[in-house]
Amino acid sequence: GWIDLELQPGATLERDVVLEPGVLVRGRVVDALTRAPIAGAEVGETWTFERGVRTDDEGRYALPGVGEAYAEVA
Repeated sequence: GWIDLELQPGATLERDVVLEPGVLVRGRVVDALTRAPIAGAEVGETWTFERGVRTDDEGRYALPGVGEAYAEVA
């Protein structure tokens, strides 16, 4: 879920969160026809691209902490 933060100038704000265990999903995004890598492609959990990452120059990505609740990478 979301954590609402109300920031104040000069103040220190601390919030604790619990991270669910998950797996590291790695892959490569390439053009379907040419097999050329696609740099800068967005990859994330579900079709809404939760916790998204971008591919590198070789089309590679690493998406840590993917859990059973999502079980879909887009």
